[in-house]
Amino acid sequence: MRIGIIGVGQIGGNAARLLARAGHEVLLSFSRDADRLPALAAETGACTGTPREAVGFGEVVFLSVPWPVLDDVIAQAGPLDGKIVIDSTNQFGGEGWENLGLRTAAERYGEVEGTITALREFETKYKAHLALVPELAAARVAYLAGVLDHFQKAAKPSKDLWLLARRLVVYADKHPDAKVALRFSQQESHTLEKNEHMLGASAYYGGDKTLPSHFLLGESARSGERRAGAELSAALDRVFPNDLLRFEAGAPVPAGPTPHFDEPTIFVSYRFEISSPLVSKKPRGIYSAVGLVATTALTIPDQEPAQESKYTAWHAPDVKRVEAGELLPENVYNDLVARAWSKFTAKYTAPWLGAEAK
Repeated sequence: MRIGIIGVGQIGGNAARLLARAGHEVLLSFSRDADRLPALAAETGACTGTPREAVGFGEVVFLSVPWPVLDDVIAQAGPLDGKIVIDSTNQFGGEGWENLGLRTAAERYGEVEGTITALREFETKYKAHLALVPELAAARVAYLAGVLDHFQKAAKPSKDLWLLARRLVVYADKHPDAKVALRFSQQESHTLEKNEHMLGASAYYGGDKTLPSHFLLGESARSGERRAGAELSAALDRVFPNDLLRFEAGAPVPAGPTPHFDEPTIFVSYRFEISSPLVSKKPRGIYSAVGLVATTALTIPDQEPAQESKYTAWHAPDVKRVEAGELLPENVYNDLVARAWSKFTAKYTAPWLGAEAK
């Protein structure tokens, strides 16, 4: 078997000797002592190279470097997709126990993209021999604990949100390629039809092109949902490693009761309301404030109830920009809808992102 070794200190160097003695092909890489690699290569008959070359060479990659240089070495090594990785790195360096501040070693591994993929690939390839590798279960638990530790430190969530994150992580661990769908359902407005008639009766009425229904219903509303879904997924994809769990916009849901979902889903049931018109004198126009009223439910198919939150926010038309010629009358409601959804996504994602949201 071809084995690439990254780090040839006491552990990596002894592993190289034993593996070469057992007849494996070995490539040695990474040493802070310039003389150590060629000396060990001469002793063992191994070849030498860079960490990236070790990854390319080996069916198995043996990682054994001092903790303080781990991030740099991982960057040098490049993607480990499809590789079996034996990792002897731990929270020790040349001076003994490494102080990681408030971070744990498990948290560090929880941040590494591709960890859960590597564990799953190993389980699939060596399914018949998993009983011989009891450490695999512990590695999986440590990885998932690291994901939650990282979330706890980064977001400082409430207890309820941490428990919700834990449910998502548990679900994702059991369902490879798990994703959370982002689904929107627009409900009937309570005020749009009535208040729109009032706008049409005003002396400042600017014509059909300024009616809010053209921008708050139909394809214009679907376009707003797609933008909001893209913003939500981009923000929430920063919470967990994407090969463990990702967020994706899904198809809109027709108006009506909340349907049953067979996959984790953030379901946004919303309506637009209009009120409090403002006028512009030049050009003449009258525009209503727009309110976004939403109920958001995160459901997970795990027998536990959905987590719901309510949201209401009103946005006034930017008449000053209209009068200054910076905002065309026919774009007033597009601007209002964009601001409404941006504020909604920022409000919803803030507890998940913590300081990263600022």
